Amino acid sequence: MKRIFVGILIVILIVATSILYYVSIQNIRHTDEYIDAKKLALSDGNYHVLAENLFTNGPQQYVFLLENDTNQRFWYFIYKGEIVKKVNHTDGISIEKLQDQLLTDDTVAYTDIYYTIPGARIDLAAAEVQEPYYYQLTDSDLIWEVVGRNTRDRMQYAYLDFYTQKPIWIYELK
Repeated sequence: MKRIFVGILIVILIVATSILYYVSIQNIRHTDEYIDAKKLALSDGNYHVLAENLFTNGPQQYVFLLENDTNQRFWYFIYKGEIVKKVNHTDGISIEKLQDQLLTDDTVAYTDIYYTIPGARIDLAAAEVQEPYYYQLTDSDLIWEVVGRNTRDRMQYAYLDFYTQKPIWIYELK
């Protein structure tokens, strides 16, 4: 009986976390800062948006995956009203391939992935936030943040190099 109760509680927590994340992203999409960031990314060429999100582990940045008329895709990273990084989508692995790889990789060991987002390394001399721990572990200018459930049925965060997919830092909530 206790196992059933704990199982139901875990499912409720996962669903609640997903709903809160979705609602927070929807609220962010209605702010002037978000609208300006999106306009800035789109003004760099003839693009349409394929994906958009907010990277929050470090200096908060808006992340857009844009595609042009010739089907070229670029990641845009907007911080404080400036494009801090623009990178060709093919320079790294796609989200779909990364997630497939992580679901079969014994090193990272995910059973479910809730979200995957790239983030740019921001010069923190100008930032007003504390340096994220993973900054000490890599010199990479782009990282992937992956959040999901691992094989021990715990919430897990993994940070991987954008270009090589090499794990930088993995931690789980207990």
